Amino acid sequence: MVFLFVLGWIGFCSSFDPMAGTILSPITLGVHELGHVLFSFLGEFMGIAGGTIVQLAAPIICTIMFFRQPDYFAPILGGVWLGASLHNVSGYIADAIKLELPLVGFGGGDSYHAWEYMLSALNCLSQAHVIAGMVKFMGDLCIVAFLAYGIWIIWLMVENKGKL
Repeated sequence: MVFLFVLGWIGFCSSFDPMAGTILSPITLGVHELGHVLFSFLGEFMGIAGGTIVQLAAPIICTIMFFRQPDYFAPILGGVWLGASLHNVSGYIADAIKLELPLVGFGGGDSYHAWEYMLSALNCLSQAHVIAGMVKFMGDLCIVAFLAYGIWIIWLMVENKGKL
């Protein structure tokens, strides 16, 4: 129960402030930046998109791997991490027009805003808030679904007296 409460709190905080720091934030940032490096050999656009791709792929892969082991609650962590990552991405997308967020840059060069670059390249910058809203909604759905899954698992355990 405490595990679900903590994950619910993380989901709640990330939903109301997509850029809020949680215990998952340093991992998410590291994975995001790794994505830029992993995709950099595919060209500029993919190198920039790679941060978000890997940021969302990592919790998906973790969730799939967690479902394959005999731990009923581990997938909930992956699912909430995915939801919080989607919230984070939505905040980054929404900032593509304002350009107010502090950015992480490496190599002493100027930092760039990945989503401003990508949405401009796709001629969708004016739709940043709509896209951000859809991504945030997917994050909300993901968190609610995985927390509901956790409550369902607890209910089954209670019904079956802890024998699953």
